[in-house]
Amino acid sequence: MKLSDQRTKGVISVLIASFGFGTMPVVAQLAFQVGMSSQTLLASRFIVAAGLIWAYVLSRKLPFRLPGLQILYLLSIGILSIGVGLFLAESYQYIPGVIAT
Repeated sequence: MKLSDQRTKGVISVLIASFGFGTMPVVAQLAFQVGMSSQTLLASRFIVAAGLIWAYVLSRKLPFRLPGLQILYLLSIGILSIGVGLFLAESYQYIPGVIAT
């Protein structure tokens, strides 16, 4: 793969991630307006994300066996991500999403 192809993929990835982070406060505010809690919002988000990731892994027939130490690291990252996501979603209820994100 050429460096220019890698750079293009990197730029596209950043644009998609930026779009996702930019729309997150808007979606969260809409969810809160219909009475959804931060916990329900995050649980729904992670369930959908896990389903999409597993669909990708299985459709591409990617290997998913991990050594024990990697599982420990992934669990730690997952726990931290849940904490960050929960505090971020909670912050949307108190300050504008533009400031929180």
